[in-house]
Amino acid sequence: MPSGFIHFLKSLGIFAVISAALYFALIYYTKNTAVELPKPWGLFGFVLLMTIAFHYGLLTMGNNDNRSFVRYYMSASTFKILIYVVIIVIVAFVNKAVIKPFAIHFFVLYILFTVFEVMYLQKMYLKKQ
Repeated sequence: MPSGFIHFLKSLGIFAVISAALYFALIYYTKNTAVELPKPWGLFGFVLLMTIAFHYGLLTMGNNDNRSFVRYYMSASTFKILIYVVIIVIVAFVNKAVIKPFAIHFFVLYILFTVFEVMYLQKMYLKKQ
């Protein structure tokens, strides 16, 4: 296991618990509205697992030097966004009734976890220097 991964998991766990509490409180207060999503736990778990997987790859592949780190981060971010877009398109074709709330929830979770990951990486990078 790469160095720093356990610390990342602990930080992400704390962040995930806090953001899940806020996210599901918000879902509770928006019931029976246009942004209600039938099964939000699956989406939250998926974004969480994608964050863990891509950060693990970042720690293993991008540890050599700064150029490889940036190259891997940019390519992994692009690939992650493409996966997310494919999932949104699949949901749009399979269940058109939930695409609007699904896209809104997906966007909120994407922003939350991306901001966390960038802030964590920035803090980690500043510690190295």
